[in-house]
Amino acid sequence: MIQREPYISLIEPFVGKPLAKVFTGLRRVGKSGLLALQRENFQAQAQNRDRIVSIDMESLDFPFLDSDQALYQYCQKQVSTGPGILFLDEAQEIPAWQKAVAALLQKGWDVYATGSNAHMLSSDHATHLAGRHIEISVQGLSFPEFLEFAQHYNTILPAGLEERFWHYLRWGSFPGIHQIAFAEQPWRQYLDAIQNTVVLRDVVARFQIRNIRLLEDVYTFLLDNLGQFSTAKNISDFLKNQRSTASQETVHEYIGALESAFALQKVRRYDLKGKRILERSEKYFAGDLGLRTARRGFQTTAISGMLENIVFLELRRRGFQVHVGKIGEREVDFVAEKPGEIEYFQVAYQLGEPATLEREYSSLEQIRDNYPKTVLSLDRISPQRGGIQHVFLPQWLMGEA
Repeated sequence: MIQREPYISLIEPFVGKPLAKVFTGLRRVGKSGLLALQRENFQAQAQNRDRIVSIDMESLDFPFLDSDQALYQYCQKQVSTGPGILFLDEAQEIPAWQKAVAALLQKGWDVYATGSNAHMLSSDHATHLAGRHIEISVQGLSFPEFLEFAQHYNTILPAGLEERFWHYLRWGSFPGIHQIAFAEQPWRQYLDAIQNTVVLRDVVARFQIRNIRLLEDVYTFLLDNLGQFSTAKNISDFLKNQRSTASQETVHEYIGALESAFALQKVRRYDLKGKRILERSEKYFAGDLGLRTARRGFQTTAISGMLENIVFLELRRRGFQVHVGKIGEREVDFVAEKPGEIEYFQVAYQLGEPATLEREYSSLEQIRDNYPKTVLSLDRISPQRGGIQHVFLPQWLMGEA
C-alpha cells in the first residue's frame, strides 16, 4: 500500500491521544486507504493486535450497527481487556455515532474515523465530540502522488511533464482509477460510477431531494462555470431561461447539499483593503475534476476554470485557507493563508497576449505588502516583474518552486 506521507505526518502527533481522528472528504479520495494504512501500522505491533476493532459501514457486515448504543456495545464486546483501537469507515451511516465515540474516548479508546458528509462534525450530536476530535481534510491525489500511483500500478502515461499534467487535469485525482488499465471508456465509466454515488446516494438520498433533474441542472451549471462568481439568483435566472423553474431558495438548498457531499467546494471573496469577507460573492470549484469530466467531458474551452480548480485544490491540500481577493476593481485569484503566512496567486492558461500579461500582473502589483506573489501558467518562460514570480504550473504542483 502506498504511503501518503503528508497525511500520515498530520496523524502522528495525535496517535494514542484521547481525541477522535476524523478524515473527511469526497468519496473515493483515499480516506479509507489512510484508515487502512494507520491500521496496518498498529497491526505491526504485537501488543495492539487484539485491541483493534475495524468497521466498514459500506460493507454488508454491520447492518445491526443502527444506533450509537449498538456501536458502543459492539466495540466493548470485541476487546476483552483494556481500551481498544477503533477504525470506523463512513461513520455518518450510523445515527448519532458521535455519542458512541465520545463514550469510547472516555474509556481510553483510540479512535480513527472517516466520513463523506461535511456536516457530520457540526450536527447536534457532534456536540458530544466538542474538543475531543481532530478533523483532517483529505483531498484526492496531488500531482506527484498521481505520478507515484501511476508508476505503482503501471498506468501508461505520456512522456513529458506537461503532457502528464494534461492527463491529470482531464482525469482527476481519485486514487482508485489507477487500479484500472488505462483506456478512455473504462476510466470514464469509473468516474461516472463515483459521480452517481455522490449525487444519488450522498445528496439525493441524504437530503430527500425530489426534483433530481433540477439538482443535476444546478450541479451542471456550476461545473460549467468553475472559477466564476455564482449566486442562487443568477443560477435561478439561467434555469428559468432554460424553461426550468427554480426558486432561489431551492437553488441555495441544492448547492448546500452538493457542498455537504464535497462534490463542490465554495471560495468566498475577501476585500484586501477593507479586510472583510464579502457575503454572497462566491466561486465554486469541483471536489475533483474527474467529476467534471464524468458529467461534461473534457472541454478545452473551460481550461481557465479547470486550472484555477487544480490550484485551489492544491492550496487546500497544502493546508491553506483560501479566498478570492478583491482590491479596488481588480481581482486576485487566490489569497492563501496559514498562521503567519500569506501568499497571493494569479492563474492563467497562457500569458502570450500583452493584455493578459498586464491583467495578471497588475492585480498583484496593487497589493502593498511583502508577502510572496506568484503568477502560475502553462508558459514555460515568462518575465518576472516587480518582484512577482512566474512559475510553470506543473512545476509548482511538483513542489519545485
